[in-house]
Amino acid sequence: MDKLFISMFLSERGGKTRQKIVIKLLKRPYNANQLSKKINMQYRTIKHHLNILLEENIIEKENKKYGALYSISYKMKRDEKNFEKFKKQIQELNS
Repeated sequence: MDKLFISMFLSERGGKTRQKIVIKLLKRPYNANQLSKKINMQYRTIKHHLNILLEENIIEKENKKYGALYSISYKMKRDEKNFEKFKKQIQELNS
């Protein structure tokens, strides 16, 4: 988890964007368009980072259709100890 956390959220290339996305998804599910508006970034940029987060099983997509909602993955939530640590680290980076 720590290596994954560092590579996903502390890297100079995209780390801050992925932090912003996860902060939003910790509160509730969003689709890519909603996230792009909330974070004030281009839709394509958001989609790129969502795909990276999906590949690492940090988030999940509810369906494959346009407008699909993204949320924190069950796999992340299932490991409660690491998930709480993850949430805390993300929130500390953004405070």
